[in-house]
Amino acid sequence: PTGLLQLGQSADQSGLGALAYSSYMKYLSLTPTGATSVAVRAHLPIVAKIRDAQARTTANPKDAAAWHALAEAFQTEQNAAGSITAAVQAAALAPTNIQYMVHLATIYKETSQPPQAVLAAARYTKRNPKNAPGYFYLGTYAQQAGQTAVARAAFTTYLRLAPNGSHAKSVQASLTKLGTGT
Repeated sequence: PTGLLQLGQSADQSGLGALAYSSYMKYLSLTPTGATSVAVRAHLPIVAKIRDAQARTTANPKDAAAWHALAEAFQTEQNAAGSITAAVQAAALAPTNIQYMVHLATIYKETSQPPQAVLAAARYTKRNPKNAPGYFYLGTYAQQAGQTAVARAAFTTYLRLAPNGSHAKSVQASLTKLGTGT
């Protein structure tokens, strides 16, 4: 049984959800209930989500929602490479879905890649130039990444598109904080 546990852990770390799930399940079936690792039992639902999402992306590779679910499952699993890969695919398949872009940018921020978060938001605003919230996120990510000129331009565009929008007050405060840049 120990070999199955190690195989499950290795597959898990490699992002192979189906193999990890089947290895863990076999491990659980061979191990007496009292001797079964509580951690494995607790971990199984997350691995099952990864396996299921991978099956959905394999069955329909153009299903942005399936890729998004896979990214979320990998993120829960703290598999940065897997979550980024899946989130990039979701954002590419649904370029007008702001939720997918925000999720991708959040993963980049959580993995200490703020310039990539800015790039994701910039791609989104390029594809969706009239979407004010996209500029709010671009400005926010740029400000966090220390890209003040990009932040200023994005926040200014947000206010032009949505002067009374839900983020207008915070955008104005951010612009005041950023100054004129001259």
